[in-house]
This record gives sequence, structure tokens and C-alpha cells, in this order.
Amino acid sequence: GRWAHAGRYPPGSPPLVVLGTFLLWFGWYGLNCGATMAMEDAKHGFTAGQVAANTTLAAACGGAAMMVLRGLICRSGEDVGAACNGVLAGLVAISAGCANVSTYSACGIGAAAGVLCCLASMLVRHLKVDDPSDAFAVHGVGGFWGLAAAVLFDWGEGFHTFYGPAIFNCITVGTGDGCNPEAWTQAMAANLAEAAFVLLFSMVVALAAVLPLRCIRALRVEAELGRLAEACTDHWISDLEGHVVMEAADGTSRTARGPLGGLAQASMEAEEKALAMGSRPASTLHMI
Repeated sequence: GRWAHAGRYPPGSPPLVVLGTFLLWFGWYGLNCGATMAMEDAKHGFTAGQVAANTTLAAACGGAAMMVLRGLICRSGEDVGAACNGVLAGLVAISAGCANVSTYSACGIGAAAGVLCCLASMLVRHLKVDDPSDAFAVHGVGGFWGLAAAVLFDWGEGFHTFYGPAIFNCITVGTGDGCNPEAWTQAMAANLAEAAFVLLFSMVVALAAVLPLRCIRALRVEAELGRLAEACTDHWISDLEGHVVMEAADGTSRTARGPLGGLAQASMEAEEKALAMGSRPASTLHMI
């Protein structure tokens, strides 16, 4: 499986990974900037602009930090998947405080999110937790860090003032009674409580869904089917045009053409021959 052959299954299409990341990045402007809910005056316009700048900088710094750290630790050169996950971690982390932190703070939040995402991903793999898309490292760790960073980097002066949702004014004790000196502490406590609740809720729901499936042994495919899928994955290769050459065990070969139909035809024939001969495939697919 995955842990018996570490690093054996690279992403199927790095260009599609990058395209999907940029689509998410673009959509994030609608999420963050759209949260201003209005553009009726200079205040809302400045807020939307500040949010857009913070979103852009955090994502870029998160991707750069993730790629640099991954290269230093793994010595693997450019890692497109890691860079994309760093971008997403930066986007997740900046979402909570995108309207009440400076652009410099946004860079720090994004870069820290990239570093934390990289370390969390390595920890999850070390613990052999099957999270192939690094969802916990990106959305879990990035989100928890973002909740804390929204308070830590709030552009209020020190820890005795907190702007938060007020954006341009501090949270006050009452109407015109001055800044609330306890607002910063209250905001941090509220965000940490939110993070703890989300973690607890996710664990309870996940266990409620997975434990029954584990009891009836429905979480894994049969061993023989898993070995067949592994074998066929190793031998299913096609070029961008979908031209596939199938070399049979007897030495004969032929080409299946077409973007999808040819690959499907060759794959099905490889499956049939693999089943007839046991666990190893009877055919090998070569790229032309």
C-alpha cells in the first residue's frame, strides 16, 4: 500500500493541481473581500482593498515558505504540490484576520502557515495517517493558526486594545467609554474555544461515520483487488494524446488510440489478462 511503497504514487497531473489551486485562490477573493458586504463609502472600499492585499500576500508567502522549507528538508528541488498546499495554507490562515491586520503581518501569517503546514504534513506521514491530500495540514493546522494570528497580529496598540471586527476602531467598554482593556484576552479565549470546538466536533462526526464501517470491514478493498490495482497503476501510462501501446506477455503489441477510449480499452484488456494470470498483469503499457 501507500506506506509499503513511500513516494511511489506522485500526483497524476501537476498542471491540473496548479490550475485547481489558482481557481481556489481566485475564489478566495470573493470569500474574503465579499465579507465586507458593501462598497457604499470609502471605509468599505478601503477595507475591501486591504483584505485583497492581505489575501494575496499571505497566499504568496505561504507557497514560497512551504516550497523553500520542503526543498531544504527533503532536498527534492521544486515541489509543485508542496507549493500549492502552502498557497492554500496561507489563504486559510489569513481568512480570520484579513480585515484587521497589516500587510506586513499578512506576510508573516502566510509564511508561518506554510512552515506549519509542511511540519504538520511530515508529522502526519510519520504517524502513518492516510491523508493523501494533506487536508489536516492545510485546513486544520492552517485554520487553527489563523484563529490565533487574527488576535496576535491585530493592528490595535499592544495587548490593551483590540480592533477585530470594528476594523478602524477599538472594541469599547460601552458607548464612547474608551477601549476595552480586556477585549484582546476575550478575543483570544473565544478563538481558542472555537478551535477546540471545531476539533472536537470533527472528531465526533468522523468517528461516528467511520467506526461502523470499520466494524463491518468496509473501509478497505479486498487484498487481491488492491494488489491488482497496484499492478495496473504501475503499467498504465499514456501520453497527452492518449496513445497507448500494449505489450502482451507473449511479446506481441498493438496500439490503442484516442484520448479516453484507447486508454480504457487497453486498461480493460490488461485487467482481464492480469486476472487470468494471477496477481501480476499480463500486459505492459508504453508511452509513444
